[in-house]
Amino acid sequence: MEILKEFKGIEDMEEFKRQAKEHDEWFENKICLYGLTQLALILIKEDGIPYYNQVGGYSCYQYDEVGILVPLENERKLLERLSEYTLYKNNLEESDIEPINEIFNTSIYKNYFKVDETKLRNSCEAWIYVDIDNQNQEHLFFKGFPGSKGVITWENSD
Repeated sequence: MEILKEFKGIEDMEEFKRQAKEHDEWFENKICLYGLTQLALILIKEDGIPYYNQVGGYSCYQYDEVGILVPLENERKLLERLSEYTLYKNNLEESDIEPINEIFNTSIYKNYFKVDETKLRNSCEAWIYVDIDNQNQEHLFFKGFPGSKGVITWENSD
């Protein structure tokens, strides 16, 4: 029944079947991150595993990225602050960079994550693209990925 809501208004049965097939294929061979109870980092890596999450508040976007999933320490305050700041944001804007970077810098990930300014339009509630500086950091939870990029994700508010 859910799929019918997505394809409402399609009169032609063949078009309906084509779009339904595309919909099903998109979800194949991907790991769903719905219901995350903590922050997670998808360390972007071409030969990684595809993950997807529902993001963007009530927009309910289905965003995906290929990489390695790294659960972040369960720091509730960071999760709460990111959730509150990005609540219902469909995409980030330049004015969001400094406040979000400040949120990262008041956590144990100080100077570790920075908003990826080239991916603002693709970042939103529960899905923030980041540049990762894992050089010369005291709190290293992974090593050997210099100049890495990733996505910080968590459970969507919808």
